[in-house]
Amino acid sequence: MHSTENSFTYAQVESTLARVFDIRDGGMKAFRGRIIHFQRLGLTPSKPGKGKRIVYTREDVFKWAMSLELAEFSIEPTTIRFIIHNCWHDIRPHLLCDAVCDKYFFFHPFFLGRDLPTADQLGLNRVPETSLAAKVIGGLSEIDQMAENAHAIGRRFMAKAKARYGLIDLGHLRREVESALAA
Repeated sequence: MHSTENSFTYAQVESTLARVFDIRDGGMKAFRGRIIHFQRLGLTPSKPGKGKRIVYTREDVFKWAMSLELAEFSIEPTTIRFIIHNCWHDIRPHLLCDAVCDKYFFFHPFFLGRDLPTADQLGLNRVPETSLAAKVIGGLSEIDQMAENAHAIGRRFMAKAKARYGLIDLGHLRREVESALAA
């Protein structure tokens, strides 16, 4: 099965992701296990139907790539599934658009609120203007702008968020995946 512009076989997806994440032969078994685990969690199609092959879309490739980026932060796969499910609508346009993307996926390690007092917990479903837990931003200057509105977020959380966070360059990820898909 050959790829068309927007459909890919599992072998093409695996090869693309291995190139993007610089996986060598010795690491392929563990890498393959990780991407299959994400598939079993429901991030991408896993069951095509009897006698049919699964055809993956460009969007599926990017969901896997974003999941693997989050895994680099040692986030559990089920938590990654939660993040992708709740944030994909914000992330998707920046990975699948034709325009130049200079956006970042910003998140605080406490974005699920497990380790914060109840009063400071911020979930992924908050109103975007007041949520800092996980969001697509144009640059770190947006964090400073949000700090000015610390009353909406919580001063203690804002201080922690500025000191420790995760950042994924969506433009870089998009360019790497597109380049690997073209190879």
